[in-house]
Amino acid sequence: KAVLLTMFMFRFLVLTHWIILSCSICLRTKQNITFHRIQKPNNGRTDQRPKVTLVGLFPLHRGPDCSEMVKSSNYRGFQRMEAMVRAIKEVNERTDYSSVYIEAIIYDTCSDFTGEHPILAVKDAIEKVGAEPDNAIIGVIGAAHSSVTKPLAKATLGLNLPLVSYASTNKDLTNYKMFARTVWSDSVLAKAILEIVDAFHFSSIKTLGTKGSDNSRALAEDLEMYGTHQQCNIVEVKNIDESGFESELQRFANHTLNSIVDGFICAISGDTKIPFLQSLQKLRKERKGRLRRLQLISTDDWDITDSLDKFQDIMEMLEGSITIVEDLDDDSNYEMFKFFTNIRRMDPSNPWLEEFCSELFDCKFPNDFKIDSKVEHVMDAVVLFTKTIDKFYLDKC
Repeated sequence: KAVLLTMFMFRFLVLTHWIILSCSICLRTKQNITFHRIQKPNNGRTDQRPKVTLVGLFPLHRGPDCSEMVKSSNYRGFQRMEAMVRAIKEVNERTDYSSVYIEAIIYDTCSDFTGEHPILAVKDAIEKVGAEPDNAIIGVIGAAHSSVTKPLAKATLGLNLPLVSYASTNKDLTNYKMFARTVWSDSVLAKAILEIVDAFHFSSIKTLGTKGSDNSRALAEDLEMYGTHQQCNIVEVKNIDESGFESELQRFANHTLNSIVDGFICAISGDTKIPFLQSLQKLRKERKGRLRRLQLISTDDWDITDSLDKFQDIMEMLEGSITIVEDLDDDSNYEMFKFFTNIRRMDPSNPWLEEFCSELFDCKFPNDFKIDSKVEHVMDAVVLFTKTIDKFYLDKC
């Protein structure tokens, strides 16, 4: 009887714990669904165009309670979100450009790499827009990471919504139905990297990746498939939000410095860039400056927007390293910078604006503020949807 009672109590406690845990996760997720809505003015009597809605997904915060703003690469999540705001504004102002008015609901995905939060955000948008008789969702723009876009693409397909990503490069996504992207795939990137590898006459390379990331593994596979050089096993580090990240990153940096390959294909996430460089600084002090030269060929995940002024002491060991990014049009770069300098006036209803401005120069941007290379791809996604729905409307209506 004692044994049976003990087993019953154990099962009861486990079940109770599971119920409490499940409910707390549900509540936390529901509480964290925050959005910014751009709607057609109620007094817009002169604008008789029918309206439709786009859903935008951007990682603006991170952490278990979604409270820490993502600061990597000059707040690129916020930059990309505002790029969508600007694109929506511009296409709507040009009545000759589109026969429909584009509304938008923009969500913070809380940097959820499982895809659960973005999927819940899309469902939330469907509930909101579904209650409006004169509106409909025409598609989703996102997500920022392939590991998120994959489950999201399956969910949007089930919801009969097209998905366009501005940053997901995994080659497998090419085969997904009702999915498109405005950025290159990893297969294209791999071929560009191999041209650089051949130009440097490397005989051996090693890929540095992030655990749980499909991109780094897919890239390593493509490099092995297309290349003729020796490729060592991929080395991966935990995601920055995982426990034990700092200690593992130190081992990761130490392993990199001890490797004898000619070059490294750096495909770790952009959030890990600064911590990785800090680990190299620490090792430089420990080894009293006796470090090998690291020839890094970095993917666009690293971008080039982070300031490296604090890492002058390790620049010599990284001399000759390359980061591959898209060439941002100078006019687009200037126009986006001008938009940011007027952001308080241009987007005053944004619920994240005050937090962003308090973090960054009170929204007084310095002249050397670097624009994220993906902002143009976000705007391209808006234009793609606008042109498509306009053609559909003219053909069918």
